[in-house]
Amino acid sequence: MTSKRLKREFSDKEIDSWVQNFRRMMKEEPDPNEEVFPNDMNEVNAYIHTLEDLIKKNPTQELKEDLRVYKAFWSGSFNGYATATEYLMKKSDEIQQVSKEDEKVNDLSNKKIFKFLEEEHKKNPDRMIHKKELLKKSKLTKKELKAAGIVNVERYSYRKPK
Repeated sequence: MTSKRLKREFSDKEIDSWVQNFRRMMKEEPDPNEEVFPNDMNEVNAYIHTLEDLIKKNPTQELKEDLRVYKAFWSGSFNGYATATEYLMKKSDEIQQVSKEDEKVNDLSNKKIFKFLEEEHKKNPDRMIHKKELLKKSKLTKKELKAAGIVNVERYSYRKPK
C-alpha cells in the first residue's frame, strides 16, 4: 500500500480517510471484470468479422454474446463520432458566420469613417478631428446593420449600460 496522501477534499476526517483508502485500492488493484476494448476501430471491425466466421463454423452462446457486445461497441463508437463531428461542424459554421459578419461590420464602419473624413476635409482641410468624434461617427445604426444583411444585430449594438 502506498503511503502517499492525496489532497484532502472533505471536511469530515472519517469520510476523507475512506475516500483516500478507496482511491489507493483502485490504483493498486484494477477491476478484473473491466472490459478492455481496442482503441483502433479497424481492430474492432476485424474482430467482429472473425467472430462472425467462428459463429458460422461453430455457433455458441458465448460467441454470439461477444459478437453482440462488440457490434454494440462499434455502433456506439460510430454514433458518438458522428454526433461529435456534426456538433463540431455546426460550431465551426457558427464561428465562420460570426467572422464574416465581423468583417462586414468593420468594412461598413471604415467606409462610414472615411466618408466622414472626406466631407470634413472638404469643409476645412486644416481641422483636427478628435478620436471621440471619430468613434461616434463610426457607430452603425440597426438600420445600417440590417441593410448590410447582418443577422445578429444585437451583437453590434452600442447601447450604454444603465
